[in-house]
Amino acid sequence: MNTIILTAMQRFDGYRIFCIVFLWPFCFNMANAQIIWGAKVGLNESQIIEKSNSASASYGNRTGFQLGMVADVQTSYFTFEPGISYSQRGAKDDNQNYLYNCIDIPLNFRYNMAKAGPVNVYLNAGPSLDFVLNAGYKMNNASYHTIGIGESYGTLNRTDIEMEIGAGVFVYRYLIGINYSVSMFNTTNTETSNVYLNKVVSVTATVLFGNPK
Repeated sequence: MNTIILTAMQRFDGYRIFCIVFLWPFCFNMANAQIIWGAKVGLNESQIIEKSNSASASYGNRTGFQLGMVADVQTSYFTFEPGISYSQRGAKDDNQNYLYNCIDIPLNFRYNMAKAGPVNVYLNAGPSLDFVLNAGYKMNNASYHTIGIGESYGTLNRTDIEMEIGAGVFVYRYLIGINYSVSMFNTTNTETSNVYLNKVVSVTATVLFGNPK
């Protein structure tokens, strides 16, 4: 029980830290911001990482997709790109098959590094607040089992905070990017020393419904 309470407190502190560190620069530049909406699709290659005091292991890669909307908020110095999307993640190998259906709310900041004609090369980074809608697994091709979600022992946490970094190219109204994200906290409610983290590599395509500056 003490471990669960401590994890909840860490998550609350994590939300506050992210809001302060990542959102305050955006507030100072809103007066000159240009906001353009867009749609994003992509493929996820995800893993579940298990860490203990003595070793770490990973469950096999699982391929899923993501689909959502973004807001391209351009300021004088950078572009803030919040969004919301449906996303599939989990892990899969010969004996285990885990699937999580999630709603992701990434809060990325994009900075253009170089430009050649209409092509911009950019870097992006920021946190992502993820909410698990439902989850399940199969063992050895047996029947599908639902994984509990909530605060009780042995279940998945409803929320996850991930740190995301990436890069890509921006041509006119189109963005192609590759991103890497990993959980900042344990994604399960367990009283053991083992920690389970989500790791996702995604390739995305975004189209903006307007012409950026």
